[in-house]
Amino acid sequence: MKKAVGLLKQLKRAKFDETVEIHMSLGIDATQSDQMIRGSVALPHGVGKAVRVLVFCQGDNVAKAKEAGADSRAATNSSRQIQGEGWLEFDVALADAGHDGSGQPPR
Repeated sequence: MKKAVGLLKQLKRAKFDETVEIHMSLGIDATQSDQMIRGSVALPHGVGKAVRVLVFCQGDNVAKAKEAGADSRAATNSSRQIQGEGWLEFDVALADAGHDGSGQPPR
């Protein structure tokens, strides 16, 4: 397997991330339910897409979100900007326990 991966790296020709398919002969009877093989593999570096995180928070949690790597820390105008202007420059939105993103204080 290591030899195959090394050879693939040498033969890289495209300017984009190429796809590799692996076909193996396992010697099983796939029609038998006890011999079915299914699985998934977690890629070591993900899929290469950077995830942009928006955090709705207040007070001390703003600094904590920044330290944790959040791309944006939302203030009260961010929820209005999302609803009114359709601003979607993030992939994941999180909120701390006392903040629902509405810009209103917690009840």
